[in-house]
Amino acid sequence: LIMRVYHGRSDSFATRESFCQGQSLVALLDNPHVDPLPPQLPGPRRVAADIDSIPAALARIRSEWDDPDSKACQTAGALYEALQRKAGAVSSNQCGRLEIDVLVMAVEASLWIGEQFASDLQGLFPRLRVVPLSANKICG
Repeated sequence: LIMRVYHGRSDSFATRESFCQGQSLVALLDNPHVDPLPPQLPGPRRVAADIDSIPAALARIRSEWDDPDSKACQTAGALYEALQRKAGAVSSNQCGRLEIDVLVMAVEASLWIGEQFASDLQGLFPRLRVVPLSANKICG
C-alpha cells in the first residue's frame, strides 16, 4: 500500500518529511482544541462512570452543532468545501480510476461507523473515490 497525502494549501502532494512535521499533524496532548481524557476510575466503576457521562457528552455535541461559529461547524464546512473542490476537479469519465480521494480509517467497532461515513460521502460526491479501510491494514 502506497499512501500519498495531498496538501490543499500548497496544492501538491506532501513528502514524508513534510507530512511528519508539526504543522501537518494534530497534537493530542497539550492542545487547547482537544479535550483531555477524564481521569480513569479503578475497576468496575470505570464503566459506570463512562455510561454516566454519556448525557453530558451528547449535550455538549448538540450545543457545538447548534453554534455555527463552533470549531465543529467550521471544520465540517471546510471539509465540505475541500471535497466539493476535489469533486469539481475530477471529470465524470474517470469512474474506473484507482486513485483514492478520501481514505477513511477506523479500527474494530468504529470501522462500521467509518464504512457508513464513507458510504454517505460517496453518495454526496459520486465523482470521488471514497474508501473505508481498517487501520490495522495500514499500520500493519
